[in-house]
Amino acid sequence: MSTAAPLVAEAAASVRTAPPPCTWRSWPLAERGWRRCLLPGAILAAAVTVGLSTGRPDWAVVSVVLLAIAAWRYFVPIVYELGTLGITQQVFSRQRRLPWRSIGGYEIRSSGVFLSPHAERGPLDAFGGHFLPWCDHEDEVLASVEFYLAGHRR
Repeated sequence: MSTAAPLVAEAAASVRTAPPPCTWRSWPLAERGWRRCLLPGAILAAAVTVGLSTGRPDWAVVSVVLLAIAAWRYFVPIVYELGTLGITQQVFSRQRRLPWRSIGGYEIRSSGVFLSPHAERGPLDAFGGHFLPWCDHEDEVLASVEFYLAGHRR
């Protein structure tokens, strides 16, 4: 009997397999219960403050528009998919893919994972990174991130 057969079986057992693709939708405005009113309320309060302090309603409208644009991910449903090619983000009919190789590091947060293009933490990381909310898919997202970004955790 050959001794090569048990060695091949052991090697095959030690090979890590990629987690299955994971797809989910993130839409904070529709998912957060009573807390979903906090951000729109803050935007409205900022607009009222701007309008009353300047006496110009047009500036209040501008402030609402600018704050809503800055917080667009809150108001629009986004579909995320994690697979072998990377992270795909779909908003309406537009898709954007973030390849795994473009991610230098990641940090696990309370409601998702922050992905950074740099391996070292810097003062401006929040502006160049991407936050990946996991909603109800924490286990699947963590399995994919830890598999594809093994050794990149900060």
